[in-house]
Amino acid sequence: MMNVKCPNCNKKIDDSFINLRSLLADCQRCGTNFSLSPAFISTYHKPHLDLKKPFDMELEKQKEKVVFSWRESSCLDWIMMPIAIAWLLFPLGFIIQQIDAEGFSTFTVTELLMVSLFLLIGLFLICSSLLRLMTTIRIELTHDSLSVLYSPFGIVRSQTVPRSDIFQLYTSESYRTGFIGPSSFVKQYSVYLLRFEGENGRLISNLSDKKKALFLEQEIENFYNIPNRRVQDEIEV
Repeated sequence: MMNVKCPNCNKKIDDSFINLRSLLADCQRCGTNFSLSPAFISTYHKPHLDLKKPFDMELEKQKEKVVFSWRESSCLDWIMMPIAIAWLLFPLGFIIQQIDAEGFSTFTVTELLMVSLFLLIGLFLICSSLLRLMTTIRIELTHDSLSVLYSPFGIVRSQTVPRSDIFQLYTSESYRTGFIGPSSFVKQYSVYLLRFEGENGRLISNLSDKKKALFLEQEIENFYNIPNRRVQDEIEV
């Protein structure tokens, strides 16, 4: 993730051999230990962006705490809900019609498997859409830590990062398969966290709004007085 090369043998340094807290790195090929100051830390910062708070986001600012919150759902979830219900009703209508006409015992194994598959897919689509419609994402910033909370059903996805571990944030762009199939692609944005120690990782993912991701990155860096350095793999603004 970090584009650091050894000044002695020019080998790209693996992230696990980089210590951002001490700004030192070790080359796994030749064993050279060197400072990251000339090799990694940017001498210039990205310009400050004039970003407005997204309309669907609530922002609460206090002296010792800042809280961002918004619903995880998108327009696609509202579209998917009636489609999922229609998908679920189709096999149910077939079952009722078949039972009224000939009784349950007339179902073949193939028909039962197909109906079961339709029912499972419909239930999955309804549950996943309901989950996203009900989920609220909440980011809490204090001077000691950064917390990402998913309520009411996101205990596994929630995380807390000590402020002392946060070195840099950046926004990255990726693509996922669109609603109409593998031939279509939809852009999505994620805010990543670079740590002084430990593994780097995603803070927030699957955001459809580029400006929302950049707004979160900039506001978090402002709160923690983190210089807005350029990072490899981040999106161009």
